[in-house]
Amino acid sequence: MPLVLFNDYGKPYQQNQISGMVKVKLISESYFEAICKLYKIAFEKEPDYQLLKWKYFDSPYETNKLLGAFQEDELVGFCAILEERIAYLGSPIKTFKYVDIMVNPKIRKAGIGKQLIASLKEFTTEGDSKYLSYGIGSPIVTKIFNNYGYQFLGKVQNLFKPNFLLRLKAVVGQYQGVKREEVTISSSLNDLFEGFTYYHDRNEIEIYRSKKLLEWKIRNPRYSYVIIQKKENSNLSGYLILSISKYRIANIIDINAIDDNPKVKKFLLKQAEVYVLKNQLKALVIMTNQNSKHYQFFISQGFWVNKFKKGPLRSTLDFNVSKNEQLADSALAANWNLLGINYDDV
Repeated sequence: MPLVLFNDYGKPYQQNQISGMVKVKLISESYFEAICKLYKIAFEKEPDYQLLKWKYFDSPYETNKLLGAFQEDELVGFCAILEERIAYLGSPIKTFKYVDIMVNPKIRKAGIGKQLIASLKEFTTEGDSKYLSYGIGSPIVTKIFNNYGYQFLGKVQNLFKPNFLLRLKAVVGQYQGVKREEVTISSSLNDLFEGFTYYHDRNEIEIYRSKKLLEWKIRNPRYSYVIIQKKENSNLSGYLILSISKYRIANIIDINAIDDNPKVKKFLLKQAEVYVLKNQLKALVIMTNQNSKHYQFFISQGFWVNKFKKGPLRSTLDFNVSKNEQLADSALAANWNLLGINYDDV
């Protein structure tokens, strides 16, 4: 039977072939209850309702799209398309990130998941001359994405420092000599962020930072957040944001310094380690893509990688990217720098 895609105005979008009577269309917030019901069935766990509301509807750009697959009147497939801004070689461009692709397990072999993935470009490129789209997720879906114009760019991995390692550093006096007036620790962004010059490397591709984006990120209801700020002459010279999980793990969501000053970044990292020690947290963790600039920096600062099949923080995620024809191949070949700010569940 034909699969018919509809745009916001009810007009047929394109046609493909799929077994069963299935219609794919953009859906609104009114389907939230149905999405949560499908989430519970597909992932076999209770959804975090507040987290999903924040992710889907509390966007800093207010143009997220929800894609639903229907069999008669029942929602049997879903994907959220979140709008972002990526600093593409120094300049911000519209970017779409796909998250939470799910299909009712009773009809998973009907090809609905593949059709949702095939439809992502159709619903993210209309009217846009330049765009990128990407996803961070399970290696299981990488092969499917590669069949629809997405390119696998590498693995996303957790680097970490366990609490006992930080205690050893404290014993040998590595956390001494920091002046209190140089650092501020808070749970919200202050006025200093208004005039802060965020660093975006013109030779790299990374999230485009703004106070609006950071304020949205720390509204994630699943975590509490800590903002560590470095001040020089009463001005902000750099910041580091931690999320604190219910498992008492501190994740570095973002780190940024004027002109990418390495001394400021090392200072902020030391303050994060002190915070973990003082609050008796289990570990300090950073999620980033392998061999990126961030990866190399944190490895140089003594972070560990679990290379074994057992133990903590061993799992990795895949990173897949697509571009339109008007962007150079550098969008795929250039160095991407991912951090926890790129991922919703950190």
